[in-house]
Amino acid sequence: MFDSAQSSPEAPPPPPKDDPLMPLDMAAAAFGSWVPSLVADSLRRGGETQQPSEAVIAAHRGFLAANEPRVANLEILAAYLAPGAVLREAPVAPDVADQHGVVPSLPDALADLLALTRSGLASADEAVRLFAMLRPFTMGNGRIARALWLWRTIREPGMSAEALAALSFPQAPASAHEEAAPALTASVGRPKGQCV
Repeated sequence: MFDSAQSSPEAPPPPPKDDPLMPLDMAAAAFGSWVPSLVADSLRRGGETQQPSEAVIAAHRGFLAANEPRVANLEILAAYLAPGAVLREAPVAPDVADQHGVVPSLPDALADLLALTRSGLASADEAVRLFAMLRPFTMGNGRIARALWLWRTIREPGMSAEALAALSFPQAPASAHEEAAPALTASVGRPKGQCV
């Protein structure tokens, strides 16, 4: 008879749950108790006075849990955050043509931005600034940009469950065009000794 306990090497013990070097389980983190308050804060910054619906919170949770968000994920999120919002085919600014007069496809430019964000080459703040320049949707760009900022921020190296619970959108400067150009910066603590 074959004794599997004797012939297979012993598996290493799992890392402690509070190990700061272990990345968060994003699917689990997206269902944390911290999400509704940040969604409410994001909507207040966009001028909403009511509490977010369960559907809006669920849309955020789905977006935050996505390991590799795509343009389609943003379109789904937009359907909940700004019903009737449509992804534009071309950028709003008339001077976006390259030296040959070619205007890039907005869905392609947005896909490139998401790839930069997923790879970590664009910080949360950079992703929001680029998103604001594109203004990809007919409405709701500020709310969608804040969700993108949050998606990237919770994936910062060293992010912990404790940091998620303390995460908040810092006060943005007052702007008549907050929806088009949200100014967000992270106020997230990093573990001591970590290089970023």
